This record gives sequence, structure tokens and C-alpha cells, in this order.
Amino acid sequence: MFGYQFEKPSVSSGDFQALVEVIGAANGLESGTIIPSIAVLNGFRFNNSSYEFGIGLVLRAAQTAEGYYKDGKGVLVSEGVAVPAGTEIHELIDSRVNLRASVVLLIALSKTFKSGYLNAPVNLFFSPMKDGSSIGLSIGFNTSKKPSLYRH
Repeated sequence: MFGYQFEKPSVSSGDFQALVEVIGAANGLESGTIIPSIAVLNGFRFNNSSYEFGIGLVLRAAQTAEGYYKDGKGVLVSEGVAVPAGTEIHELIDSRVNLRASVVLLIALSKTFKSGYLNAPVNLFFSPMKDGSSIGLSIGFNTSKKPSLYRH
């Protein structure tokens, strides 16, 4: 996954911040496929401890179809080939089919490690889905603005 996060605080009260986060990403790069996604989350940050919690939705667009694997290759159910008895059918990524959109729930917990002006957030995320949930870890970086040395 390669992405970029934008955030906007909606409430700030001492150690607590509520914010809206938008994350645009390109997924599936390791398989030679680009699966674009955009996530919109409501986040809650505790500034002194650098912990954050977020929950929201992810919209993805991918070329997928029902199929199964035979001899290491994906066989689509729509190809009309008889499916062998006892074969597990999966949702396969396949460039031969039309683009399909999906929306999934995203729950994330984050801890940001700080060194000077550099911030390194480590995010643990979970997406519950009926066909198999996903869990992941992402690491990023950003910089906070250097304070002005001069007051005007």
C-alpha cells in the first residue's frame, strides 16, 4: 500500500482532538495490480500520549470475479468450466473482468513516535468482512512545522 493522509481537526480540547481523516491509497502493487482506495475516518487523538483511534469506511475499486485456483492459475466461474466438487470459490483479482467497487468498514489504532520535528505513526488496522476479514500494519512519517524563532 502506498498512500497519503489528510486530516482536519474538528474539535480540540486540551489533550484531546477529534478529527476527520481522508486517506487516498494505491494497493496491490506487490501483485502488479493497482487497486485504488479512499478512506474517510472519524479520528480521536490523545496528544500527550500520541495514541489515536479511528473508525470509518473505505471505498475500493478492483477488477474481481468469482473463481478458484487450479495448477497455480485463477479459473473464473464465468468461463463456463465445470467446477470440481469440493472446490473453494474465492473472489479473485483478474484483469479480464470489469471494475467493481466495494465499501468496507475500517477500524484503526495508532501510536506516533516523535523525534524532533519528525513524526512516525505506526497504525494497526482491521476490516471485518463476511468473506474474510483483513488486518494490517502500516508505518508512515510526517513533519511538524518548525516553530518560528522570531515573534512579530
